[in-house]
Amino acid sequence: MLMANLTAEVKGKITAAVASGELAPGTVLRQEHIAERFGVSRTPAREALVQLAAAGVVSQRSGRGFEVCPLDDTTVADVQQVRFSLEALALRSLTGQLTPRARLELSHRLDQAELALDDPAEFFELSRRFHIELVDACANSYLRSVLTSVWDHPVQQRIGARAGADRAQRQATLATHRELLAALADGDGAVAEAALMRCHTD
Repeated sequence: MLMANLTAEVKGKITAAVASGELAPGTVLRQEHIAERFGVSRTPAREALVQLAAAGVVSQRSGRGFEVCPLDDTTVADVQQVRFSLEALALRSLTGQLTPRARLELSHRLDQAELALDDPAEFFELSRRFHIELVDACANSYLRSVLTSVWDHPVQQRIGARAGADRAQRQATLATHRELLAALADGDGAVAEAALMRCHTD
């Protein structure tokens, strides 16, 4: 269990560094350097890199080590298509069914995001939580589970960090989230789904 926890911790730290741009595409990562950087043995460092390679965040080089992969447009489109399809399914079940309490909590989350407009990392985390909590109101527990895993995927975190790098873009995202929430509360599924689409394409 300890090894699994260490691996998850190292994986999370590498993912955060890649998402923030601290580890740029093309950066070579060697397990001994990762182990030293994060104060762990080589085993969890290597396992974290192997898991990130399976997720498409890094690739194994023909020689020693791994390399941070570029986040190409095809990967972004593929991930966003899957997430949109799943979230749209959840929204259809929520249209006109959102409780006053759920709406209040989601509105509060967006108020927090507005206060974090100058902090890209915090804004992304609050936006992520808004989407997850929105889907939490859906009755389909399996759908909730799958969508949570999509949002937690390292590639999704990189996409979110890239998309939220510009303040004007963060403001547009916030406005779209407010529109989506209002449409759901009003029972207007078409407007809610159109707003959701903009979340994935703007």
